Amino acid sequence: MFGSGYENTVLSRMTERNMLLLDEILGKDVEKKLKTNEDYFKSIIKPQNFRDENSIELKYDRDFEKTNNILSTHTSRDVTMMTVKEYFGLVNFIQKD
Repeated sequence: MFGSGYENTVLSRMTERNMLLLDEILGKDVEKKLKTNEDYFKSIIKPQNFRDENSIELKYDRDFEKTNNILSTHTSRDVTMMTVKEYFGLVNFIQKD
């Protein structure tokens, strides 16, 4: 592999986890090793903030409203009542302009 050391470590741990899962299917006792491996993945996940005024959910909602406002200037239809295909068709149309 030619990735960074971190990427290689993660890939190695993923491969190890898959092999441990296969060993577990074959009836081998790998519970401790599997837990250690899973704890590693839990330790590298850094969840984003969902609770304050800068939360991911609020940012998503604000961005969605901004997008709806922009789209509504290009159509006479209610953007919130569009199908997904219509909505993203309008987005693609605007991006091509």
